[in-house]
Amino acid sequence: MMGHMDKREPVTKEVLALYGFRGTPGRVALYELLALQVAPVTAEYLERELGAQLDRGTLYRALEAFIEEGMVIEYDFGHRHAHYELAHEKPHHHHAVCGTCGKIEDIPAHDTPHFTRLALKDARGFKSLERHSTTFYGRCTSCA
Repeated sequence: MMGHMDKREPVTKEVLALYGFRGTPGRVALYELLALQVAPVTAEYLERELGAQLDRGTLYRALEAFIEEGMVIEYDFGHRHAHYELAHEKPHHHHAVCGTCGKIEDIPAHDTPHFTRLALKDARGFKSLERHSTTFYGRCTSCA
């Protein structure tokens, strides 16, 4: 896995710099691990995977800083812990969450400009809406 990360490291440092971060080894490792994910992951997963490269306190500080700068999105799917994913790595999408086992899957967003116009019309106290998140809850095929 490190070989794969080494090839992307210069690009990763450029992305981090765009958000105002130095490309420290820990931040690079965190960004690279998040970039490899197919769905949002927990901080516990990130800590387990990065344990040798990033201690717990540094991991949580980096996540908070990434969230504040809009590089990472934090989700609450009702699992008593947050999930995280990079904000810009994928096109806009929604999530399907299994209410039994907690499995999370990214699903394409079928939003239309009409959908956004209706939302803005209903949000009377808002001048603009920049982004949204939709989560569908149900049962995965294993739990159904």
